[in-house]
Amino acid sequence: MLCAVLVALLALIAGGAGAADDDSGGAAGWQGLLGSRPLPQLGGRWIVVLKAPSLADRVLRAGGTATEREMRAWTTAAQDAQQRAILRLAFHGAPIQPEQTYVRVLNGFAAALDPRLIPALERDPGVAGVYQVRAVYPAALPNAAVDADILEPGADTRVDVSLPGSDGSGITVALLDTGVDTRHPFLQGRLLPGIDELDPGSDASAEQNPTQPGRPERHGTELAGLVVGNRGPQGIHGVA
Repeated sequence: MLCAVLVALLALIAGGAGAADDDSGGAAGWQGLLGSRPLPQLGGRWIVVLKAPSLADRVLRAGGTATEREMRAWTTAAQDAQQRAILRLAFHGAPIQPEQTYVRVLNGFAAALDPRLIPALERDPGVAGVYQVRAVYPAALPNAAVDADILEPGADTRVDVSLPGSDGSGITVALLDTGVDTRHPFLQGRLLPGIDELDPGSDASAEQNPTQPGRPERHGTELAGLVVGNRGPQGIHGVA
């Protein structure tokens, strides 16, 4: 398969650096099973976060653990609360047709909204916040090239990303993505054998990118680098 979805098990030991070291190909550089990754639709879109508890809120209140039956019930309760909020908003003159809904990490939805509706949403007692969807670009770094998460050799600054109180030691992560370049120097000693879900007879190595001859898939390699990469330029490493 040209662009298989691969499960690459990454051993999170410590440290790591970024992504494949070839040039960026833009949005068409990575192909999914359904074709090119669509460009984000930003115009007039907002995310509305509700005060109703999400699944994560319920699990936290339960001490961090829950049965499958409890999680299903809490997910249904979050969905019901969201529907009631949407009906209430429509009754008060703010009809909304959600494009995306969220109930696991937060309770809310995304929709294309008339800006004149925003004040009514912000006044609603069940709404925690209304946030416009925007394109975000990395800020410029002195003496650094923000490209594929790698700084130029000799740069005196680097991006320092970490999770306080956690270094990832002893943790194994399953990465569901395109193939991974197992020869990449920043990933040596960090990978366990992967599985190709669409072609079980092959491994999880990066395949040829069908849109750019001579360049393999890179998205899985980039994500692997962000998670467990190591020994990058100027000491850059992954999250774990």
